[in-house]
Amino acid sequence: MAWYDAGTVKVTLNSATVTGTGTQWLAGARQGEAFVAPDGRLYEVLNVASDTSLTLTKPYIGATATGQKYALAPMQGYVKELADRAAELLPVLSEIGTAAKGTVTTETTDATVGRVARIGDWGLGANAGVAADVVVLNNSANGFYRSGTGATAGKPVNNSGDGYIKFGWSGAYGTYLYGSPTADKLWYQHLNNGEAKGWKELMTVGQYGIGLSGASSSVGSADAFPGANLDTANVGAGLYYAPPGWADSLPDSVLKQGVVFHRQSGTGGGQVFVSFNGDLVVRGRRSGGYNAWREMMRVGQFGLGGTTAAPGSWESQPTGWYYRPGAKPTWGGGAFFLDLAYNSTITGSGLRISTDPYTDNFYMNGAVSGQKTFRDACKLVHDKNIVGTIADGSVIESGFNSNGKWAKYADGTLICWSPKMAANFVSGTSGSLYVSASNAWTLPMAFINADNYVLHVEAQTSVHPIWGMAGETKTASVCQWKLAASIEWKVGLIAYAVAIGRWKA
Repeated sequence: MAWYDAGTVKVTLNSATVTGTGTQWLAGARQGEAFVAPDGRLYEVLNVASDTSLTLTKPYIGATATGQKYALAPMQGYVKELADRAAELLPVLSEIGTAAKGTVTTETTDATVGRVARIGDWGLGANAGVAADVVVLNNSANGFYRSGTGATAGKPVNNSGDGYIKFGWSGAYGTYLYGSPTADKLWYQHLNNGEAKGWKELMTVGQYGIGLSGASSSVGSADAFPGANLDTANVGAGLYYAPPGWADSLPDSVLKQGVVFHRQSGTGGGQVFVSFNGDLVVRGRRSGGYNAWREMMRVGQFGLGGTTAAPGSWESQPTGWYYRPGAKPTWGGGAFFLDLAYNSTITGSGLRISTDPYTDNFYMNGAVSGQKTFRDACKLVHDKNIVGTIADGSVIESGFNSNGKWAKYADGTLICWSPKMAANFVSGTSGSLYVSASNAWTLPMAFINADNYVLHVEAQTSVHPIWGMAGETKTASVCQWKLAASIEWKVGLIAYAVAIGRWKA
């Protein structure tokens, strides 16, 4: 073997470390080689630390020097090391086990411990499983088996080409995985302490409509509802595609194409249908038959939970919250309205509560039974409109002028209050009483006529009793008045009057 002398070295007096420059000692040097040093002596290599550093077994005794030539000379240590390692390997090989010295199997189901298996044993590496006991659970050794045809013998199906795998840790505990190319299905069965748990079918992607990324338009697709229509009974629970025409029992307002969540348990069950338009309807199944579909309401539908809905007309709508701009109908009301329909047929019976945009006006009216029209709207009274203009729906209307104050009510009542008035002297006589000449009060608001109000007059004095009364002339808008007393008053007295009556019949 050639000596290695690439690069140069640095050596230090009394140091066992040698530093290389341009050296590749990890690949070119070995422990036990001879280091031919710059001082001409041979030193044994103890350790190769890196490509540029190695350690000698004894310190260098020459002069310290840098950039020196050197050489690494292979020694007979390689041969000895190889012989030692071979001696160590032989006992290990002898302990590999009986399989290394045993005979190979003589049949595909040979279960002798320690035998060396061939390709095809227990169905491994072959294109057919091993033929064994026709009763599946009797094959307790792990392996790949052919099922064959004939009696079911504990199999989930009985088709040509079926096969199964048994794996486990004993004849009493294990798992059987059964596949049928003809049925295109897989089953499994656990064996727990010798008890078979029964075959369970494994579900594939697309089976019962689960796991597909989109519904196929083909009726025969994996996710299509397996029946002539959605009323078909005894369909496995799943998520299915309903092609057009398969959901004719749905309400007319629902698109008859979509997906259906189906679950049937005996004679009971239920379905949830989502159309491609986003409609959602549900129905239950009881005593072997389905109930009617019930349409689910979306947020915002009929204006509930979202913005107001736009009605088709001013006539009665399904129960909901609506807005319709434009000219009001003859029966009045507001542009924003809440319709409470009497029933689902919307025949016109019901209640409407409405309001005008940007106002405090609220209305209520009922729909005429059997017609899509409403009775005249009634304006609702509240704290902001109880006083106002009666013609606009307020309960009380009031005002004042130079003739006094007035308040009229929606029921027809009118009350007028006079300003301060100066009375004539109470100096005339009438029997045993003294009376004043009449003064005229022009009312601030006219009554219907003279017969539809009464007058009360009060003089401003606390010395002697004085009372007032209507004078000789009384009309709907002017009423004379005078004072009477038990003594004569030749002073001007202040009086106030109140008239109460009706402004309309």
